[in-house]
Amino acid sequence: MQNCMLFEDKIESIIDELSLAIKWDRPSILVAVYQSENVRWDAEVELTDGLKQLGQDVYHLKVSKEQFDIPLVLSLHPKKETTVFFVSGINWGGGQWGRNTYKTLNLRREFFVDHHLRVLLWLTKEEAENLPRRSPDFWAFRHRVFEFTELISSTDHGHAFISKPIWDDIPDVTLQEVNEMIVLREELLASLPETQEAHQTRLELFYHLAALYQKKGDHKKSLEMLEDGLALSTELSDLFTQRNILLGLGTIYFDLGRLNEARTAFQKAMDLDPKNLSARINLSVIQLHQAQPVEAIETAEQAITIDRHNAMVWYHLGNLHFDLGNFQEALRTYKRCIRLDPSESSYWFQLGLVYRFVERNKDAIHAFNKAKGIDPAAADPWINLSLIYRDMGRYTEAAHKLSSALESDPKNASARILLGHLNVLMENHPEAKAEYQQALEVDNKNTEAHISIAALHLKEGNETEAGKHLEEAKKRMSTLCLYLQACYHAVSGDIEKATDLLTLAIERQRFLLPWALKDPRLDRIRASSRYQTLLDQFFV
Repeated sequence: MQNCMLFEDKIESIIDELSLAIKWDRPSILVAVYQSENVRWDAEVELTDGLKQLGQDVYHLKVSKEQFDIPLVLSLHPKKETTVFFVSGINWGGGQWGRNTYKTLNLRREFFVDHHLRVLLWLTKEEAENLPRRSPDFWAFRHRVFEFTELISSTDHGHAFISKPIWDDIPDVTLQEVNEMIVLREELLASLPETQEAHQTRLELFYHLAALYQKKGDHKKSLEMLEDGLALSTELSDLFTQRNILLGLGTIYFDLGRLNEARTAFQKAMDLDPKNLSARINLSVIQLHQAQPVEAIETAEQAITIDRHNAMVWYHLGNLHFDLGNFQEALRTYKRCIRLDPSESSYWFQLGLVYRFVERNKDAIHAFNKAKGIDPAAADPWINLSLIYRDMGRYTEAAHKLSSALESDPKNASARILLGHLNVLMENHPEAKAEYQQALEVDNKNTEAHISIAALHLKEGNETEAGKHLEEAKKRMSTLCLYLQACYHAVSGDIEKATDLLTLAIERQRFLLPWALKDPRLDRIRASSRYQTLLDQFFV
């Protein structure tokens, strides 16, 4: 496998392989093994750009129990001569262990050669281990294998949930209360005498001040307190506080993007206290972010063996499965959480998200209703309910849910933007503009709000104002998920780029499709033939 190459070199090598196949009109069967979905999506963006320059379209085939015969499906594609096929999910091809897909790959392997198909087969680590054993004849047909094991991209926020380390000792208080608590403890710390008796109090103040500064977002000051506390706890041989400080250090290092140092801190905390659940959970989070999903799941499952009746541990395992796209496992795990503690709203909320991802709207509505019943002040359940009703075309109900969300959280910019979209769909342009403006008043750097109001200005013929907002959005493009990047390019008029990104976004999250069919920010691409091709692809 080509694993010693840099990410960019692998992309270039794949493009070179396909370029030669295109030039000589020959088949090309390439295999890419990946550990992180985010890396695969980043790679597909780069590859799609390169193939576009070669005059090639990209067709994404997501294997399912209804669509498992890869060679047959690709051979029947009407534009296979000018198309490169990205195929993923071969374990989901129906039959025990997806054997239908493996069987047809073996039986119809010559279709790839006879029809001069150019294919990039994306395999998880498990699929890469299965394919040579279950489809040995097809495996012999492959040309080259590449391995993508880079870190998970920090700029891709497509998931509705991304696991982060937890620091249990951060108080749930307002920013004003945090500042007041900091002042009080800083004054107490400054008044302590330099005596042995005062060291324990000083140590506790270091730790609690670090947690408060972290709550405030002052990572530098938090790190200073933790480093001072670690030195003092080591001197005092206070292993309990030392473990807690290491947990805090790991959390701060993670926030600063220093993953190796975070991992070391969590590992040391676990060494000091092997049964500490927070240390194991946090270590598994770092493993996930370092593109080690198998190790992340194993570490989380070890935490469950320590306390099988701890709902929070099961919840964390569910989050890991959700992050990795293992939705059936996530459903099973979240249901276990709820059996252990049905009174926690976040468990019901996450269950609702998974149901929404797998398009089980009735179950999602039930879960979100349970979440808001437990915590009526939470805005997120209302927002997600509105998204379901919006995608069902029930705009009035969707708007009502968003109004409830804004009653709970008047400064929720996301709810304002979504309400703006609904008003555009209902032809209430002044109300839509007002909602987008309010979102920008809450957060004037909100890129989605700038894209949305730019689209509305264009609809009204005001290109100057639209251009101003697009310039603001362009400054922070790297923070956007693929779908919003597609929206930006659509509003900007780059139809080809917008369609490429939209295709990848929907391939990644199929639940986006109903909204993409209505989203006013995508109106400029709907007349293009490539948009129609995209629809044909996803409505097969």
